[in-house]
Amino acid sequence: MARALGTRDFAFYDDALLVGAGENVGQASRLSLSGDDPANGGRVEGLSRPGRDAAQGGQAEGPSEPGLDLARGGQAGRLSHFGGAARFFDLAAESGLGLRFHAPNGLHYGPIGPALAGRMRRGGLETVRLSLESSDPERLAAWGRAGDNSAFRRAVGALREAGYTRRQVGAYILVGLPGQTPDEVRRAIELARDAGAMPKLNEYSPFRERASGPARWR
Repeated sequence: MARALGTRDFAFYDDALLVGAGENVGQASRLSLSGDDPANGGRVEGLSRPGRDAAQGGQAEGPSEPGLDLARGGQAGRLSHFGGAARFFDLAAESGLGLRFHAPNGLHYGPIGPALAGRMRRGGLETVRLSLESSDPERLAAWGRAGDNSAFRRAVGALREAGYTRRQVGAYILVGLPGQTPDEVRRAIELARDAGAMPKLNEYSPFRERASGPARWR
């Protein structure tokens, strides 16, 4: 796609892109960075498995893996199931295609350390958005995320050390949560800024649920 259409930028709308980033790396060798044009019976660079496109009369090796083909609107986050996002970024870097990737959804930051941050940077991930959401200890504990403030600091520190600028690393912060105070929002903003990220405020939107009986807000 990059060579045939001149496409260089791809967005991953998958908040779990980095979950399991280092798992099953051995399987990633089955992926290919071919440079072939799928319209000509080839493969999408960096995202297809060996073999010809079945739509062009070929037989792809192994089972079908929906979600790999960017030309067909798939989510590269599914790469974590068979090779890891880390290996994906390695392959993108080795391709020499100059691809740029963007993650506008809030990513889980727990897996990010120096090694993964470096691979993300070398592999062309240009836009990083992290799901900070809140820095309040009680709220984090209620969400099952106790201790996440230190994990957030480590992740942002690793990204900045890898060469990302503050503007490239955004931290989503929820505003308007039930029981939330302005001071809680202020503390989250200060955490993001002190860690080296750009605060990004997002308004919390409740919705009405009517399963049975009166409608209720969630």
